[in-house]
Order: sequence, then C-alpha cells, then structure tokens
Amino acid sequence: MLERYVEKNGKKLRCGYTTGSCAAAATKAACQHIVGQQVETEALTLPYQGVVALMTPKGWLIDIPYTLERLEVDFAICSVEKDAGDDIDATRGMKIISAVQCQTGAPYALTNGVGVGTVTKPGLSVDVGQPAINPVPQKMIREAVEEILETTEGVAVEISAPEGIEIAKRTFNPKLGVVGGISIIGTSGIVEPMSEEALIDTMRVELSVLAKSGVDTVLLSPGNYGRDFSISMGLRVDEMVKTSNFIGAMLDEAEKLGIKRLLWVGHIGKMIKVAGGIFHTHSKIADGRMEIMAAYLGVMGAPQALLEAVLKSTTTDDAISKIEDSGYMGVFDLLASRVSARSEERVFGNVEVGTILFSNLHGLLGMDDKGRQLMEVFKHV
Repeated sequence: MLERYVEKNGKKLRCGYTTGSCAAAATKAACQHIVGQQVETEALTLPYQGVVALMTPKGWLIDIPYTLERLEVDFAICSVEKDAGDDIDATRGMKIISAVQCQTGAPYALTNGVGVGTVTKPGLSVDVGQPAINPVPQKMIREAVEEILETTEGVAVEISAPEGIEIAKRTFNPKLGVVGGISIIGTSGIVEPMSEEALIDTMRVELSVLAKSGVDTVLLSPGNYGRDFSISMGLRVDEMVKTSNFIGAMLDEAEKLGIKRLLWVGHIGKMIKVAGGIFHTHSKIADGRMEIMAAYLGVMGAPQALLEAVLKSTTTDDAISKIEDSGYMGVFDLLASRVSARSEERVFGNVEVGTILFSNLHGLLGMDDKGRQLMEVFKHV
C-alpha cells in the first residue's frame, strides 16, 4: 500500500497510483523475471508475489506489489492491482496485466489485450485505431523495458485488464469513443484524491472529442440535474458536457477548441453565481446567490420587502417561492440573459451563449432569446 498523503480541506488523504503506473510496474517486473529466469524458473512457485520499484513522472520512487503469473523462456506475465488510495476511482482494485515477449529481430510493439480499449474517435491524445494507452504511460512502459533489458528491440508488450470491459461502462470511455475497455492513463503516475485538475482534464477531453468530430454547438450543464432536465424538455444530450463547478475553465476550453455556440441548461443555484461573474461555483469559493438575486429584482423595481425577504432566504427554492408569490418571475429571464452575457465576456465574444435556468422544485424558471434559439438545435427531430 502506498504510504503517501496529501491534505484536502483539512483531511489527510492517501494517494494511489495510476493505471499507467500499474502497467509500467507490471512490465518492469516481467522484464526482471525474464532476465533472471535461468536462476528462477525452477526455484519459483507460481503465482509468485513480489515488489518492484518504479520512478513515477511526479518524481516519486514508489514500491508496487506485483504477482508473477507465468514464466517461460523469454516470456513472462505479471499483474498489478490498482491502488487508488482515497480517491473515488472506478478502476480501484482491478488487475492490470503485462505480458512481455522477447523475440530477436522483431520491432518493439505495445498492444492492448482484453479489457484495454481501442480509440475510435479523433480528439484524444492517441490516434484513432491505436490502443487506449496514453502517451505518458506508453513512455513509462518503454522506459521500464529499456531499464531492465537495455533495449526495446525485439520486445513485445501486451497490456490487458480483464475487468476493464465492464468497468469501462462506468467511465466516460464509451462517450469518448474508446471501445472495448478502459484507458491506461496518468500524467504524473500518482493518483491524488479528489484532484480538481484531474476532473477538469476529463471534461476537457470530452469537449475536445466533440470539437474534433465537427460539433460546433454544445450543450453545457454543471451536473446531472441539468442532463435530466434537458431530457425532460425533449432535448438531445449526446452533445452535452458536464462542467461541475468549473464554469470558467470549460468556457475557456470551448473558445480554445473553436466551439461556436454554447447552451447552458443549469440549476439556478449554480448558474445565478455566473450572473454575478463567479466562474468557480463551489460554495467554498463564493456564494452571493441571494445578493445577486436581490440585485436583479431591484433592477426590475421590486419592493424593498421582497428584496429583504430574498436576502433572508436560506435556499434558492425558498427565494423563488417568495418571488413567485410577488409576481416577479420575470427576473429569471433577466438572470438567464446575464449568465449568457457574462459567459460571452469571459470568452471575449468569440462564442455565442444562450441560457436556460431551472429549479428541481419549480421547474423551468427562465431563458434568454439565445437560449430559445439554441434550444431548437437540440430538439429531437
């Protein structure tokens, strides 16, 4: 077990290692046994369990437990069990297997076996038709071979993950065009629990895949509520990307990728913050929901009593009920327009943005003109 820790929100959380580190460690162990097989073949009882040292791209030298599954002349199979630490990870505990074959005169080859996917759509860091093994893990695997065998010539490595076919169904892979299993990933070799950057990277990739496939109009929502509400409105969600709290980062990425039009379908509790220029919507970063709502009610000429009642509300739904009773529901069209305007300002007017706002309790609250126009793009034909 990896005994490395990070502190997040005052809690000590244990780090793990990526599927890329698992694949590289299994490969290194297999190479070690191939080198020593003349001594080991009769002495070892299989399966044999050992530990291999791996230098990760993060610069941490870590010891990774492995199992030697099979050993023959110039051939070995080793496996590593994925340790995700305290991170919530669909691949936690799965077995990553490396089969290494040495054959004089053959070129170096890295292939995918059962449970490791194949890339079928452009936009990822691996070309279409290639194993879903990202560039950094590819480099780690090759370096592991070179470190032990002193060459990659004549070496064939196959990475597999028997549980990967089922586990991949609980990841973004099918939507990203990775079929047949999981991706072997990781840029640092280390899994840091609840890493914001890792979440943002995943969403960036999803947006990139859409852009590379020619999509220039994308549906955005902070979370599953937006997806469910979009479906209830009869909208297609195959070109929807969830942004979580990272509104600004995803707007920036959309502009960078050349996306032309964005439609927000968002819960008022998140999106009202964007109307106030808040582009990271986690409550620990910023709130101001009631203050923003009261400000726009003030623009509409709402009475002071309503403004005070909204400011005293504990939830947006509580505030909405008071606004509805007072006949000022038009404020939500105004807020939707402001969300769009703020979003367009963020990307310097290079992306057209429309907005639809809703509440789980009150349903559709409001939308701007661009939201109405863009909604037609996503309606089922």
